[in-house]
Formats: sequence, C-alpha cells, structure tokens
Amino acid sequence: MKFRNIVFIVLPLLLSGCSACSQPEEESFNPAGETFRNLNQAGLSYGPSKVWFGKDGTYVLEDHTASAVTEYTGAWSVSENVVTLDAPEKKIIFEAQEDGTLVLKTGLSGSASDDVFTAGDLPQSTPSAPPAETPPAGKETAAPASSEPEAQEYAYHNASQANPFGKSFLELYDDGTFSFTEVAGMGAVQIKGLYGQEGNTLLFSNFDAPLYDNKGNPVYNFEMDIYDEETLILRKDLSESRYGDVFTLSGTIPAGYTDPSPKEVLTTTVWKFTPEGSAGVPAGLEPNVIFDADGTFVLTENCYSGMGQFKGWYEKTSTGYICHVQDASSMQGYAGGDVTLITFVMKDDHTLLLKTDLCMSRTDNEFILQ
Repeated sequence: MKFRNIVFIVLPLLLSGCSACSQPEEESFNPAGETFRNLNQAGLSYGPSKVWFGKDGTYVLEDHTASAVTEYTGAWSVSENVVTLDAPEKKIIFEAQEDGTLVLKTGLSGSASDDVFTAGDLPQSTPSAPPAETPPAGKETAAPASSEPEAQEYAYHNASQANPFGKSFLELYDDGTFSFTEVAGMGAVQIKGLYGQEGNTLLFSNFDAPLYDNKGNPVYNFEMDIYDEETLILRKDLSESRYGDVFTLSGTIPAGYTDPSPKEVLTTTVWKFTPEGSAGVPAGLEPNVIFDADGTFVLTENCYSGMGQFKGWYEKTSTGYICHVQDASSMQGYAGGDVTLITFVMKDDHTLLLKTDLCMSRTDNEFILQ
C-alpha cells in the first residue's frame, strides 16, 4: 500500500529591487498589499488562517481553529527577512523565505510555530482518487457501490486496547479520507476526515464531528507513525486510545515489537521566576510554574497588586513546554488575562525561557528548576 502524500503548491512572490542607488541593493521583504494564507491548514472545512498587510503599515490576522476565529490587528514592520506584527501583550513573528512565503515563529491557538503562509494559491481541498490497484494480501477492501466503485480501504485495529466488547479501529481510503471509530465499553464514537503523509508520519485532520482526549480536551488533529505497511503507532492520547497504542491490520501486536519512540514518562517539576533584578520581588511572591506528572500545569503570576493563576494542560516537546490555558479567571483585568497559549523553551537542563508576555513575567524571562 502506498500512503497518500500531502502535496503543497507554492507560487513564489515576486520581490522588487531597489534602483535608487548607483550600486543596486536588494530591498527588504515587502508584503504590503498582500494576503497570506496558512498552507498547513489548506483544505480544512473552517478555512485557513490568514494575514493581510496594508500599505498603510497596519495588518489584520485571522487565526482559525475548528471552533473559533481570533482576530489580531495593529501595526506591522519588516527588518530584512523578519516581519513583526504588534499585537496586544505579544509580538507575532514571521520569517520571510526566498520563495516568497512566510514562516510563522510565534505559536497561536490555531496556527502553530513553523506553519507556512503563502500569498499564492492553496492546494485544492478535494483529493483526487489514485488509479485502481490490486490490494496487497491481507488488506480489507470496501464493497463497490452501485454506480461508482468506492475508494480502496485499509482497516487497522487497536491491538493495544483491552476491551472485551471490541477495539477501536481506523479505516484509510486511497482517496485521502479516513474513518476512525473509538470504541468505549459497549459504545463507540465515529469521526471522518482527511489524512496525508509527511515523511514517516500520517496526519489526520478536518474532522466532521468533535473528538476529545482522555482529559476531555478537544482534539483538532492527531498523528500516527508508520512502523510498517501493516502497523501504525498512535502519537496522541485520545478518549480511549492512548499514545503508543499499536494499530494493525491483523488486530494483534507483531512478535518482538518495541516502540521506537516511547512516550516520555512525565514527572512533577517546579520552576521559579528569576529574571535580572528579581531581588526586587519579595520572597514567596515570585511567579512560578508547576508541571504536574498528570499532564496539567499551574502558573502563578505576580500581578503587582495580587497573585493570579493560569491553569490547564501542557505538552512537553523536544524544545520545551506548550501550555494550553483552560482557566485564567483570576487573571481577568490584568495584563495576560486573555492569553490562551503559553510557551516555554529550554535554555539548558535547569533553565526555561518564557516566550509569552504575561503580567510581571515577560518574554525571555528565566524560570529556574527548583
């Protein structure tokens, strides 16, 4: 079986040169008058995030998620290949590439860091069916419809799931669509959407119904690694299926199988705010963040006239932590009270750098492991 690849078509943006000098110099990137759309969200039913750059130096950025659109407005500026958007309580950074695209460097609710924005056309959202082929031995195929044959189907069952009433299963079709049925006890929930392949990973998105993880948080996309043509490895906790679960065509785990990238076991850690000049912060009133082993976090912030908290769940990545804020009620009325995503980057094994402006805590302030 050949997994379907995502193909992105990018039209280069023409850059104009400077002729005002006797020796021509290359002009800085200038997006004025252009609208750039998020290539990584191409084909989503709720549309891609986009940013418009006005010739008057203002911008409008619409950040799309499955359930909401967040709009940012303000002034934009460019220095060489770095485009900066001034937004309330933060700066949104893009890097201009030689092909005329912009690469987002500030994570937002819908758009992730390193997402690519283009002023060119986006790929068509409706995938075309590949030529018919004979399925490999052991593969399940869908019965043909009365008028047109259905897309070829491959069904993978969760071999790691211990449920006497049935196992969750994933059906892949060669037209780029999928159906995922999450089995819980004697019940089940089904979603359908689109999938594609990047490297050795399958990406699933554009769901037609809500999907949640085991903590009740909404899931907008998930991934599976390709172990071989008959084995996929889930890389996200879902409502019943878990990170590292093995999905196979046979419904059994292959003999001798070991997870090539097992999930890191989380431990509770406490980090305390220690920026330059922190001697002016009274002992016990320093901002701090606790990452709990259960996957939740609490960030206690000094608001100068009191203390507030951000609470939610976090992702531990290869570069640091991404905190998804679910409760900031005690921060209302203070700077940072509307923040929904807080990012930390590892400086070293004992130091985190905050990458989101809050109240007392600002971008690049250090938090030290206690």
